[in-house]
Amino acid sequence: MSGGSDRAAGGAAGIRAFVAFAGTGKRPWSWFLKPGFRHCFVMLDDGRGWITVEPLSSRIDVARQELAPGEDLPARYLRQGHIVLPAPLARPETADWPQPFTCVAVVKRVLGLRAALVLTPWQLYRHLLRRQSGERLS
Repeated sequence: MSGGSDRAAGGAAGIRAFVAFAGTGKRPWSWFLKPGFRHCFVMLDDGRGWITVEPLSSRIDVARQELAPGEDLPARYLRQGHIVLPAPLARPETADWPQPFTCVAVVKRVLGLRAALVLTPWQLYRHLLRRQSGERLS
């Protein structure tokens, strides 16, 4: 990565990031994506609460999530059947290559992730697993 600094889940800035992967996609072309990895979105914990950034076909839904005291948002999505991985945050200072506007592209931009050949949720999952050395929430 060029420029910026990496901030791992729980990094120096106190912001933790997680990526959730879902098995269903609502677009007609979702059938060609790997089952279980047809959609992805980001959860950010800034220490005051959780924010989700969910790319949808009609909009990008950015929302502060209301949770019960002590409730953990990644654990909630795990209970719902999602696969959840912690993700590093980076703030690169140079522009990335253009890419198709997909849920993966939005997640990569939020994370500051430079991985030009990561285009599908499955590829993003594998990339994050390699970067995290197998650290997985399950």
